[in-house]
Amino acid sequence: MDVIGIKENNKRIIADLLRFADVGMTKKEISDSTRLSFATVSNLCNEMLEAGLLQADKKSEIAVGRSPYALCLNYNKYRTVCINVQMQAVLGIGLLNLRNEVICYKKYDVKDLSSPEAVIHEAKLRFDSDFGKFCAGYKLIGVGVAVSGIFDISSEKLVNCAARMYEGSPIKLIVEREFSLPSYVDNESNLCAIGMRRRISNCLDLIYIHISEGLGVGIICQGMLLRGAHGYGGEVAFIPIGDKDKYCPISDSYGCIENDISIPAIISDFMDNKPSLCDKLKAWGDFVAALEAGNQKAVKIGENVGRLIGELCAILINIFDTEKVVIGGEISQLDHFINEYILSVINKKCHLYGKRDISIDYDAQSEKTINVGLSEMLYERLCISSF
Repeated sequence: MDVIGIKENNKRIIADLLRFADVGMTKKEISDSTRLSFATVSNLCNEMLEAGLLQADKKSEIAVGRSPYALCLNYNKYRTVCINVQMQAVLGIGLLNLRNEVICYKKYDVKDLSSPEAVIHEAKLRFDSDFGKFCAGYKLIGVGVAVSGIFDISSEKLVNCAARMYEGSPIKLIVEREFSLPSYVDNESNLCAIGMRRRISNCLDLIYIHISEGLGVGIICQGMLLRGAHGYGGEVAFIPIGDKDKYCPISDSYGCIENDISIPAIISDFMDNKPSLCDKLKAWGDFVAALEAGNQKAVKIGENVGRLIGELCAILINIFDTEKVVIGGEISQLDHFINEYILSVINKKCHLYGKRDISIDYDAQSEKTINVGLSEMLYERLCISSF
């Protein structure tokens, strides 16, 4: 690492220390906590103060003589734009600060838009009109995008998108052209895993299963997100544990699990047809209501969904020996119904766990978790000196 790289890394260490601190710290306290020399901390903090990344407040008004200053990260000055396009007919836009706190979040109906370019252009128009008042006097550092597919690292295009309109699109390039800001693109389940890891800081091994427009899994192993060589790590959509009679046109095979436990698949089974984009969320609401009412067909589908999620959980638990499994997306609305069926499979197939309890957590606020994951990754990926 060259001198500039070392300097940037040390600034990152200081910013990380102060980012979620409840109170400010003096330069000496920062030096003691980071084990960086006081001279290094003093010089870097002065640069970060001048740039506006840090702010200083007097540590004490009582001390005799020269009072030390407490330094804080100016976390609310810098903001990230988060765009959620995991569902083809819905656009979500969020604005977060450096502590991942949501300043504003809105959802828009975009069922009439037929291309990724049109959706991102609409996102920029909506952002300018609805979020402008939250940006005056603040600095935007980047745009994060959540997708229901894989962002191929080598081609920088989307692969295997549940929202088919985005398949093969260079979404990162499109976003950067519209917003004139650096961007980060990732699968919604990876982002949920990252966001949940931030929320549960002491959990180093975590599996997040997100079921919405598609089926995705984000895996945290020893504190790190599992990505794989090309960004395909954790891809489970084509695992052949689903209905053996269901044909999957994407893989040209039968039994792919996403054909059974994605939201479109569930409501298609319930309605005996494929709903249009504009009817999808309403159809899901109808299914949930029918399940609550004890509708026989809905109950049978719900039981099957629970068992299939259990099969998937069992495979993942046995491979990764995880501490925690979290399920999010629209499917979390069924937690009280499907949980017993999930656990019945896990308890049979994860016998190596012995008498240890395996609990499933449900994330009813997965959209917020996605935004936190986006904000977190933008913070981690961007150069501190660019803030």
